[in-house]
Amino acid sequence: MRRHGDGKDGDYRSLSERIKAGMAIRNQHSLVANCSPESVWQVFQDVARWPEWNDVIGSAAWVEGQPWQKDARLRIEIVRPISLTLEPQVLGTAPPNVVHWGGGGMGVKAEILFRFDPQQDGTTLMQVWQEFTGAATMFVTQRMKRDVITLFDGWLQSLKREAERLSAAGTAQPARPETSPS
Repeated sequence: MRRHGDGKDGDYRSLSERIKAGMAIRNQHSLVANCSPESVWQVFQDVARWPEWNDVIGSAAWVEGQPWQKDARLRIEIVRPISLTLEPQVLGTAPPNVVHWGGGGMGVKAEILFRFDPQQDGTTLMQVWQEFTGAATMFVTQRMKRDVITLFDGWLQSLKREAERLSAAGTAQPARPETSPS
């Protein structure tokens, strides 16, 4: 006799696997910017200036480690569409194309991946993926999901506008590393 969900039969996943699969929330957004990945990276990498061009961010600063290096940590104050302070840890980067960070708290683990990929026509495909896992995701409402979508859509729209503005003004410069926090 088979027990449902015992994980021993190829037809069934263990209960924990089924629960984990049902509790993952994934989103993906993309936009095309009319500039190079280097222009996008120049804007994105300057964390302290995020609030100047991104109206979803109230403040952002490095709090630990060397900027954009593995295990560095930054504090991001989100002001809209929800009020939230995050302290993600850099999991990896490949400037000017990839930023991967993650963090968690209150029963939710989050991973965010930004990609800025050059296109043949000289534009940049900007993409962001978000994955939220953990027991507390079962309490995430449809409104909360919409807020996350709005947040990252606004972030990419703002990044696109600022990168294109700098590129058109001729002020885009090669990527430079930020100084570390004191």
